Amino acid sequence: MMAKKVHTSPLPSGYTECEYLVSTGTQYINTGIAFTNSDTKSFSAIVSRDTKDNTDRGFGVAVTGGLHFVFDEGYRIRTGGGNTSTAPTYEIGQKYNIKAFYDSSKRRCITIDEERNYIGSAYSASQANLLLFALQTSSGKWVGKCYAAFVEDANGNKVADFIPSLNPQGRPCMYDIVRKTPYYNIGSGEFQYKLK
Repeated sequence: MMAKKVHTSPLPSGYTECEYLVSTGTQYINTGIAFTNSDTKSFSAIVSRDTKDNTDRGFGVAVTGGLHFVFDEGYRIRTGGGNTSTAPTYEIGQKYNIKAFYDSSKRRCITIDEERNYIGSAYSASQANLLLFALQTSSGKWVGKCYAAFVEDANGNKVADFIPSLNPQGRPCMYDIVRKTPYYNIGSGEFQYKLK
């Protein structure tokens, strides 16, 4: 008789894994992970947009020249500082796996679904923290879902790995299984979610 497989959650006791968290445009998270344009780290997220509107909305680092990806008013997926003529359009509700990084020339780059790089201009960016569900604390808030997010160093080792979760009290968060810390909304309202 075969032994029954037991699913072991990477989350601590009392936490519940979600399929995704949903931002309605006012919720976001500060990861506490700082980036500059000399950084060799990259960040990735699996996301989908719930609306098309006339506001740039994305994930990233909240300074001019900061590393980010954006779904913009032209209905494109792009990074900053250029590449708008080659950036692909996005579809409502479709999941995209996006990786953002600086190349050796300090240009902001993104890879969409592991297929193609879209490259922006080189910038001198001051240090700032990576945000989830936002480009900046004052604007660019995401309207849609996040299924996963993580940060890797230059060797591909994860320095943060965020899982959409509910804490033991039922509050939504992105739980980082590397730093063993929950990260909560610091905007207004609260995240919506779907359980796995």
